[in-house]
Amino acid sequence: MGTSSSYNAPVKGDWTSLKRELTHLFGEQSEENVKKVVKKFIKALGGTENFSRSKQGSSSNNAISSAIGRKTASNLGGFFSGVSKNGLNNTLKENNLSHLVGKPLDGLIEGLIEYFSHPSNSADHYASSKAGADTLKEISLSCKTVEEFEQNNESFGKVSCIFISKYIYRLFLRMFEEDKIKKYGIEETSKIFKMVENYINAEVNSYRCEKDFSKVDFNTEEGKGLIQGILQDILEILEGGNDEN
Repeated sequence: MGTSSSYNAPVKGDWTSLKRELTHLFGEQSEENVKKVVKKFIKALGGTENFSRSKQGSSSNNAISSAIGRKTASNLGGFFSGVSKNGLNNTLKENNLSHLVGKPLDGLIEGLIEYFSHPSNSADHYASSKAGADTLKEISLSCKTVEEFEQNNESFGKVSCIFISKYIYRLFLRMFEEDKIKKYGIEETSKIFKMVENYINAEVNSYRCEKDFSKVDFNTEEGKGLIQGILQDILEILEGGNDEN
């Protein structure tokens, strides 16, 4: 699984309840307990409404900001929207990435991962960078050539959901991976965290992710609002809506 840089999750409020639930999951592994952990994790982040709208540097008490995550999702959406409308090479040039034109697929993905990465100044920065890399790798997974990658329009339409799913999981990983490996070992921690990842992916897949980005300008408030809305919708699914706590 690989350990992330050291980060200590907050210790008060909803984080205390979440940590108890996570400890319970390690003792009693079930889908229902995974659901409870993910639900409490979203609540600990500040809840659907607060987390989906939080601003960079504005986190209070035990809440975590999603500002960089939303910005990265917008940047990815804008890039792939450009590819759909103007082609890969033109989009690379428009984003000052001319040095990636003509690169083989692995070199292109490596360059794009670097382009969409951020210094790991916070959990938000870290999760955004890792999720961006995960998203690019997943989109290119079924492609053997750059040409196939450029024509992979179905994945481009789902890029926001792919990113958000991986972003939420990477946040969870950042908060708890190191501590749980120390307590339970890599093998057991990897098993439990894979259950969490699979649950998040399955719930996100229940959301209608097919979005036509070809006419969206992600530099506008409308584009940013689209990403914020998708994040909020997905968080509502994971937090369980009106389910009993």
